[in-house]
Amino acid sequence: MQEYISKLIYDYSTDVLGHLLDKENPLYINKIELLKKNDNDNDPNLYLLLNITDLIASCTTGHCHYAESVCCQFYTLDDLLNILFNQKIAIHRKLPFIRLLNSTYLATERDSGEACATALAENRQFWKFNKEIVSETYKLWKNSDKITAEQNLRKRNNFYWSITLLMHTDNLATKIDKNFLYIFEGLIPLLIAFYSSGRSKSCSDRFTEAEELVQELKKFADFNLPFVTEKIIALENSRSIICPEPIHDHQTDVNDSQTSSHSDSFQTFVEKCYNTYTNKSVTRNSPMQSSGFGGCDLEDMQRRLLIPSDPVFQKLIDKFKDSENHLKKATKKSSAHEIQTKDLKVKSLKATKLLLLLQTLIQKQKPLGLRKIDLENMTLTTLKLICGIVYSGIKEVKSSKHQEKQPKDFVAPLQKILLDQGIVPMLFDLLHHPNVDITFQVIACLNVLLYFGNEEAQQIIISFTQKDRSLIMIVHQILRKFYTKASIVQKAKSSKNQPIIDSRVAIVLDVIASLCDGQQKDIQDAMRDEQIFDESSIINQVSFVLLYIINSVNFEKNEDAIVVAQSATHALIEMCAGNYKNQIVVFKAQVVISINGILGKDSSAVNEVNWKLYELQCSSMELLEILLEEIDENSLSLASCIAKHFEISTLLQRMFNFWESALIRSRLSNEQFNKDLCRGYSILRRIADFKEISVDTLVRKKYFKEVFKDNNTTEAEKMWKSCTNWSSRVEIIYQMQNQKKLLTRAYFPCDPHADFSAKEKEILLLHIKRRTPQEKLIDLLKWTKELKLSNDQKKKTNEKGKLKLFYWILQTSTIRNICLFLLTILLNIFVFFLKSPSNDDVHINGVCKNIEANNETCDNTSSIYFQPIFDPEAPEWYYPVHYILSALHLVLAIFMVICYFYKNKHRIHFRIFWFKKIMYKYKKGVKRRKLLYNFLNKVSCGKIYFGRPEPAEYYQIFALSFQPMYRILFLIFSILGIWKGYFLCGCMIYPFLGNSVILHIIQALKKSAFQLLIIFALGIVFIYIYAVASFALISNYFSEEKDEFCNNVFQCFVTILRVGLLNTLGSALDVRPSEEYQPNFSLVGGRVIYDLVFFIVVTILGLNLVIVILIDRFSEMRQKKDKVNEDNENRCFICSNEKYKFDEQCGGKAFQKHLDDDHNIWKYIHFILYLQSLHHNDHNALEKYVLQQVKDESIDFFPILRAKVLELKNCGQ
Repeated sequence: MQEYISKLIYDYSTDVLGHLLDKENPLYINKIELLKKNDNDNDPNLYLLLNITDLIASCTTGHCHYAESVCCQFYTLDDLLNILFNQKIAIHRKLPFIRLLNSTYLATERDSGEACATALAENRQFWKFNKEIVSETYKLWKNSDKITAEQNLRKRNNFYWSITLLMHTDNLATKIDKNFLYIFEGLIPLLIAFYSSGRSKSCSDRFTEAEELVQELKKFADFNLPFVTEKIIALENSRSIICPEPIHDHQTDVNDSQTSSHSDSFQTFVEKCYNTYTNKSVTRNSPMQSSGFGGCDLEDMQRRLLIPSDPVFQKLIDKFKDSENHLKKATKKSSAHEIQTKDLKVKSLKATKLLLLLQTLIQKQKPLGLRKIDLENMTLTTLKLICGIVYSGIKEVKSSKHQEKQPKDFVAPLQKILLDQGIVPMLFDLLHHPNVDITFQVIACLNVLLYFGNEEAQQIIISFTQKDRSLIMIVHQILRKFYTKASIVQKAKSSKNQPIIDSRVAIVLDVIASLCDGQQKDIQDAMRDEQIFDESSIINQVSFVLLYIINSVNFEKNEDAIVVAQSATHALIEMCAGNYKNQIVVFKAQVVISINGILGKDSSAVNEVNWKLYELQCSSMELLEILLEEIDENSLSLASCIAKHFEISTLLQRMFNFWESALIRSRLSNEQFNKDLCRGYSILRRIADFKEISVDTLVRKKYFKEVFKDNNTTEAEKMWKSCTNWSSRVEIIYQMQNQKKLLTRAYFPCDPHADFSAKEKEILLLHIKRRTPQEKLIDLLKWTKELKLSNDQKKKTNEKGKLKLFYWILQTSTIRNICLFLLTILLNIFVFFLKSPSNDDVHINGVCKNIEANNETCDNTSSIYFQPIFDPEAPEWYYPVHYILSALHLVLAIFMVICYFYKNKHRIHFRIFWFKKIMYKYKKGVKRRKLLYNFLNKVSCGKIYFGRPEPAEYYQIFALSFQPMYRILFLIFSILGIWKGYFLCGCMIYPFLGNSVILHIIQALKKSAFQLLIIFALGIVFIYIYAVASFALISNYFSEEKDEFCNNVFQCFVTILRVGLLNTLGSALDVRPSEEYQPNFSLVGGRVIYDLVFFIVVTILGLNLVIVILIDRFSEMRQKKDKVNEDNENRCFICSNEKYKFDEQCGGKAFQKHLDDDHNIWKYIHFILYLQSLHHNDHNALEKYVLQQVKDESIDFFPILRAKVLELKNCGQ
């Protein structure tokens, strides 16, 4: 707002306000003459001048450099001093000019501060005149109505006194008000700034007259009002730094005990260690690592944060370091009654006390008895301690094995404590400190607050930056000085000498990258804003710094250059990500030349410098990827310009060096190595796509022979094939800032060995909803979500934890299943061929023998008519082999069951779908009966749940379904098989468990289960009716000699069920009850009706209905599969364009190529999973947009009815 108002005043300074502000204007009015006029003249120009000046002074309050520069154009230092020294101008009219002088020329970082203070000190009449004003005002107040005066002062305690209201009245009360306004709003702030600007001078030669004025002002402490007392104390605090003097009157005791304790213990340390730390610990030419702390080791990080490595300082860090438990207790969420306890815990933390000390040093609330140099060193050491205690947490993270979760435990709590206690405002207050070392240490503190992508710290710092552009201005000044100084040094020295690189610039670049991280557009635009910077913006300066280092410094002789170059590259990446205007600026700043220079440096040697150079080269390729992103309508033209200046052969040679480098392969995992290599391939593929040619046409035909020699061709082909397999791309719709939608391509690495199984693919394609193009894509996101859960489960499974044996078992599931399959068959072969009845068995060849031994008979008095063979004969070697193999079979069965449930634990739902469905219908019926529904609600103490049950979707498995239940039965059979080998026959279904035919049959039975259940129930009812009729009418037709029993209804039911289904009821029962009955046609007529009805209903209709239902279900499933296959073959799943469009426009095989390369459904799924695997601040613009769409469950990023190949001019070529 200050900048905006200043800009408005500047814009109107030549026309509307020209007669007051523009000295070259012919209508210009002399300000001093205008200010001398009487109040009765009512000159509007006078009021306008006072109000405009007061408005400008308000804009310059703080650190608004733009407002200060505008003010300097309207008012010179001499102009303001002449108005201030002129005794003929009313004192209350001088107030806006005093405020302006104070904020623009006196209390400022400009060189004018010393000159202004000198001019004020030399004008003894000014101090004498003000002393008289103060003395007169005090006497007037003493002799006036004190109650009224105190009331006026209390009212004006919290708001600014209006100049206009004091203009037209001329009485004693108004005169006192005018004088008070001048003294407390103008004179005292001027004195505070005057003392602060004159710290380097002695008290005697500059402050004699001012001291007499201060003594007069101290009399106003008799008012005993907070507003007045505050002003006096502030004046005394600033004055005591220069002229220490015991303050006995009206001195507040704010933070007295805390400040004194910190001052006493800390001052001793500063006196002992100042020389050591200022000369040795903060080495400006220390080696550091890449931007952000992720890529540098602990020693380099410590140097980067300017933290002393001296053991004494490390002990001091340990003294101020809080334990992990204390930090967690202080930062955990608390209930309302625990808030007070939590505040006490926070205040008791050592870090909080350290911030209290820093706040005391900044605000100067109490004289510390230190000289200026000690005060600055104490502030600097306090800042280093803050960095040190956060760094100690980072050090524990770096030293731990599991780094992903550790920052939340070691770093984040401390960061939150510092942020909650208001460290950011303190750091911003110190940004303009004249000591450059303090400025750099402040930036280092901002760095540690932003560690690990701390979003809370980022938003707080950004909000302060938007209000106060001081951080941006300081960054710009540091970068500009660095580039200017480096250029001068290079020109002054011979070409053989390497220029000195101030590695502290890397800290500044890191802050830029951290603030822009996550594509913070406001900050990105501020780095380019031409209204803030006179000449080149920050993004220009960073580009020039990178270009200078690449062209002027030998990395092997100056490791600091790699550090600064890495930080500059990372800063450019973050400033350009998703910001097309910044990309244009960077390109014009010759960043492509810098990238060519970085990639052109050889990193094949095995040493630490070349490892850092490799990281820099990877970052430069990432920067080039950002610049080649198609995020704007004009991105293609920018990409064409980049392609003209970019050296493809250099990139290809560097990729081949990466491929052959033993150092890189030894330090990186295979996955990370291929991803880094794939980045270079993606750049080449982007350039080829912009030129509407294949990447092989671009590279292989033109550059392969040029870059690779004959003996390297084989390895180059292997590298190229690996890159081709790892690189993937998809087409997406990107919504630009102007709300227009752009069809573009996104490139990403994809492990070719991490593809989905054929079973998962088949299930997805078969069951995904396809009624509309939108429904397909919405359902695809849901399937992708389920695949992500499965993928996460696989990652957890693949991680080698404490149970290494279990990890090995999970990894060898294929071998285990094969062994289990072979063991099951082998054990059943033993049972099949080696088992035989013993000679002592009672039934041999159907003859009943050995009755006495078994105490059984073979007549109808026996309770059973069969003899089980529990212990058949077998060879002697059979049983030991059987027990060994059965035990091994049991072990494998246990692992099979455990692994199945472990891998599918997120998919298994312990519910019975058909029971839920029945209960849903029951509840639906209950709800229609209001009285019953209200009664049940009261009984159940709440509303009855009324949700519709959902069937198993998206790879869900019901716990009581066939697959999990059979595995449990398999385990039971395996256990019982050790006891009796017969039970192992139940395990023979296992080899067919994953067979597609068996799964198809099971699916058909599941879908037809309800219909089959109805047919079965109806058949049972019908047989029951026949049993009742048979018992009542023809029970004598049942012959017990033929095992046909009908002594009661149950016996009749069982007999008819057995005879009627296995044979036919009419052929089983004789027409005549016995031979005693004579043939009778009437019996035949009745039996015809009886037998035919049963035969038609049960045998023909009932059994055939079951067959028809199953055949119909199989036919329905086959039609669905054929429809799916036809849709897949003739229509693109992603864009829903039909095959003939591609064939007609682009050739015969264009559609299949489109499905494989551009709109491959599995690549889209892998792309979404890849985005979700990245850190939330590591996405480029396209990736961030797609990820946000996926989170919102939106399908706007899918190219529905659009395809890049159909929009190309030469797609048929």
